[in-house]
Amino acid sequence: MLSAALLLLLSCRSSDVTLQLSPDTFLEIGEGGGVMGSYTGYQLWGTGVLLYWQQQRLHRTIDTVTHISREHIAQWFRRVDSLHLQELQIRETGNYQYWLQYRKAGDTLRIQWTDPRQIPAAVWQFYQDIKSFAQRQQQSGQ
Repeated sequence: MLSAALLLLLSCRSSDVTLQLSPDTFLEIGEGGGVMGSYTGYQLWGTGVLLYWQQQRLHRTIDTVTHISREHIAQWFRRVDSLHLQELQIRETGNYQYWLQYRKAGDTLRIQWTDPRQIPAAVWQFYQDIKSFAQRQQQSGQ
């Protein structure tokens, strides 16, 4: 709920980042778990907003990293489309897990895994690439 309100406010501020994607289109990557129940991740929205979030048990904080250009947004969403997530049935749970969630046109696809060696190499590479991209954006914004 908070991220939706934040997204709405940020979307109104940025008229230069528009795509032919619905404003509720988003891509999320995340990882975490363990004894402390600590999770972190990034959300990239169709509006161009990049968010970083972290969660410790039930307490979640969300920070806006930056706004991403139309070209980068289009590249990431085309690339995630090429992974054909709808064909993957990966829902592993464990002490430490990773996930990739993608919402487009009202449909949400989520895969979740514990061992990167057990998923398609292209999915793991995508995860690493978008995480690295988001981290660079976060570091350059500080």
